[in-house]
Amino acid sequence: MSTYGNFSKGSEWRKWDLHIHTPNSIIQNYGGDTQWDKFIESLERLPQEVKVVGINDYYFIDGYEKVMSYKRQGRLTNIDKIFPVLEFRIDTFGSGNENNLQKINLHVIFDINENNLDREIQKVKKEFIERIPITKLDKHKTKFLSRENLTKEGENNLKTGFSDLIPPTETVLGLLNSPTWQNKCFLLLGYKEWSNLEKNNQLKPLKEDLYGKVEAFFTSNHETYNKSKSWLREYGEKSLLHSLDIHDFSTLDTAIKDKYGNYKESTKYICNTWIKADSTFGGLKQIVYEPDNRVFIGVENPDLYRENCINSITVAKGWFPQNTLTLNRGLISIIGARDSGKTALLDFIALGANAYSNYKASFLGKAENKVKPLTTKINIDGKEISKEFIPDNVSSDLPLVKYLSRQFVENLCSDEGSTERLQDEIERFIFENLDDVERMGASNFSELKIILCQSSEIAISSLKNRISESNKEISRIHQLQTIELPNKRKEKTIKEEKLKILQCKLPKLDKTVQNESVEKYKTINEQKIRLENELKIEYSQTREFERIYNELLDFNKTIIEKNQYFKGNLSQLGFDVSELSQFDIQYPNSLLHSIFNLLESKKAEYRRKYGSEKDPAEGTYK
Repeated sequence: MSTYGNFSKGSEWRKWDLHIHTPNSIIQNYGGDTQWDKFIESLERLPQEVKVVGINDYYFIDGYEKVMSYKRQGRLTNIDKIFPVLEFRIDTFGSGNENNLQKINLHVIFDINENNLDREIQKVKKEFIERIPITKLDKHKTKFLSRENLTKEGENNLKTGFSDLIPPTETVLGLLNSPTWQNKCFLLLGYKEWSNLEKNNQLKPLKEDLYGKVEAFFTSNHETYNKSKSWLREYGEKSLLHSLDIHDFSTLDTAIKDKYGNYKESTKYICNTWIKADSTFGGLKQIVYEPDNRVFIGVENPDLYRENCINSITVAKGWFPQNTLTLNRGLISIIGARDSGKTALLDFIALGANAYSNYKASFLGKAENKVKPLTTKINIDGKEISKEFIPDNVSSDLPLVKYLSRQFVENLCSDEGSTERLQDEIERFIFENLDDVERMGASNFSELKIILCQSSEIAISSLKNRISESNKEISRIHQLQTIELPNKRKEKTIKEEKLKILQCKLPKLDKTVQNESVEKYKTINEQKIRLENELKIEYSQTREFERIYNELLDFNKTIIEKNQYFKGNLSQLGFDVSELSQFDIQYPNSLLHSIFNLLESKKAEYRRKYGSEKDPAEGTYK
């Protein structure tokens, strides 16, 4: 739990809208400098959950500087943190068609020390903006970013200069990686234009390179957010933040008034980005390391409907540094130096929640004579509960939390029997927090585990049997490949050598007899090859037939076992006995007999065509 600065409650969910352009932005439709007061009023009337905003300008920081001048005058008290965001365009890639080329937008969020605001803004201007040429062309290498240079190059039109000229991205990224700005910037890309790059695999490496250079992405389309996030995950786990990319009052409609001067209800403004972090640059950096835990995209606070949360604790003692200490709804740990009061605070919370046990090694156990009388008060979901510290007192009230003191955990995790004792304690805790229905008649966790796992154990057993059969088949095939096949090849080689010797001993035939013999041999060989091919097909079909038949027998056996299992369990649960006969399902014996007979018929036909080893009939393979 952080106890530094203005965020003593630790990390909380807040809305962060990091993409709001100002009336100073080169491209905007607010109406220019005359609309600044209305713009500030619109920021002040943002939904109360919006606590962090990013003030965007293309290339320049003037808009942020103007906003902060209002902040100095006591305005914008509803906003915890305001970041300057400079928006650039990538100078190499674009998507769209020739008439509507969309450049990929690069957003740079700067870490500004507001205690020295003027110097920090000048540093961004002098050591970043004014060191960037307006393009990477040689003719512009001495012309650096300024409104004057863009206006001049745009033939006295700032918007034209901005539209036609793109500062060199390599220079922008090079400056951001320099010692001056390293770890002082946070980079985001516009998701839509970046996503459109991959029209074919040629641009994929470039797209991946851009992905690696930034910390997160922006999208303004909340309706397709989930689909966009899914596609982004193909490249990694970087956050996709939602913001409308606001350029005018039609979307920043929080301060629109009717003809009577009354504020209208905002209907267009939306920002669905919740970040669980302090409202600081360091808080923003946390989403790089914990994108799933720190970022939530949705309308409502993800903690809104959490129940049984301790909101605060009050200790009525002068030596307690803060009479009432507020806690955030997601508190999971208390961090501090040795003897800084961590155990004391946990003891106070446990006491207030009626869960304290008088361990002599605890803070209250050691200091009971010093702290009495002591009363602690905790606030749980708006309800206040007070408890007085009375040593050795056993309360009949149910505890609101489970308190595992340090001594209790150390005892459980001691060298002697640590695994079993800790396991038993965890199981006991789980079982005690189940209602009677969820316990399913079990008297302890072990019995419940048996009941819940029974069907899974049966499935596991069946799978083990199948794996065993598969292993046997693998072993048989391995035996054929490693032993029998090499032996058969050796036999074949020996027989081929013998054949050559015998062929050499054959008597010479005259040409006529030889030709007749050759023709006769060809005919017989063709018959042999044809029959051999037929036998191969029939053998393969017979083996497949046999495999299916055996699987049917095995499956039938499994069905019968399952039937008995279901009937037995349902009978115990009071199922109508007269309906149990419906579980007597299996493949009929007549079907299995038919398949068996057909299999035997195929085997017999194969044996007939193959022929007898001792007395082969004419026309058989033998």
